[in-house]
Amino acid sequence: MTITHHPSDATLIAYGAGGLPERPALVVATHVSLCRICREKLRDVDALGGVLLELLPPSEMATDAFACVMARLGEPDAPPVRTLEARRPSPTRGGMATPEPLRRYLGGDIKDVRWRALLPGIRYVEVMPRTPDGGNVMLLRVAPGMALGLHGHRGSEQTVILAGTYSDAFGRFGAGDFCETDETVTHQPIADLDEDCICLICTEAPLRYDGWLARMLQPFLRI
Repeated sequence: MTITHHPSDATLIAYGAGGLPERPALVVATHVSLCRICREKLRDVDALGGVLLELLPPSEMATDAFACVMARLGEPDAPPVRTLEARRPSPTRGGMATPEPLRRYLGGDIKDVRWRALLPGIRYVEVMPRTPDGGNVMLLRVAPGMALGLHGHRGSEQTVILAGTYSDAFGRFGAGDFCETDETVTHQPIADLDEDCICLICTEAPLRYDGWLARMLQPFLRI
């Protein structure tokens, strides 16, 4: 696979430093598991972080630090933080194998998920529950030649392509490619004709559709 679209340096640094929220971190982790270039960049981020830590002046521990630790002995372990699981993905090799960061959230392979109809030619799987603000993380499966509605964004959006290809005003995106947009972007992705296009998408808020029909249907849609 030839990957030509990557996260911005700012996004990779935030991800590597653990400063990216869980939802976009999952999409970045899925891309990184497919992309050798970004894995190498993250190693550089880790190395730089280590140097910066060494340069920090030492600080004294609080006088009651030991007593606080002893008081917590015997407490139940905190539940695992899923965000951390997505931040150190292992490389994925070959075909349509489900990237490991995403597999942990799906509980298995993409080929075994149950797709639900969104619109004719478009199906989805909800990967994480919707946020109170309408944010979403989903798998989207678009039939060959199908166009999504022309839309803008009310927040950030991160997308990684897992299979197939799509094109919009910003280029052609294939397996492994990463796309990030914000409120300044309006586009209309169109799946290529050869196969279904499968994407993992994280939206911070519901999309902003330009067509009147899409705006009427949006309360019933999942994106």
